[in-house]
Amino acid sequence: MWAEDEHRIGLHPVNRLVWVPLGEQPMASVNWKYQWLWLVGFGCPTTGDTYWWIVPLLNSEVFSRLLADFAQHFDLGKQKRVILAVDQAAFHTSDKVRVPEADFSRHLLIMKITIKSFLANCSCCKHHAMS
Repeated sequence: MWAEDEHRIGLHPVNRLVWVPLGEQPMASVNWKYQWLWLVGFGCPTTGDTYWWIVPLLNSEVFSRLLADFAQHFDLGKQKRVILAVDQAAFHTSDKVRVPEADFSRHLLIMKITIKSFLANCSCCKHHAMS
């Protein structure tokens, strides 16, 4: 059983301080630009194994390529099967997502879950919620 999640990291520069003479209205030009990267991580809670990528864009096509690379890296096949839990992000649920071809598609089961259902069924979360 593996889980996958992603986090957007980046820079959003904004100038906030401008020196002006006393009594004048401050005017400043702002260069609105965004520089984002996505950290995509796969983790196996039972073994502690991790596998991650930093990508400049994340959509269905990139996610499909990450799945293919994940399947190839861990040599998925008849002797090794993986259940991968993902959340409800648009690029996970899109019809454009391609599960890796050949033997991989039979041995990589993508389980789309919501946080609410995960917390309701996770024994470790139930333990912490009760205490």
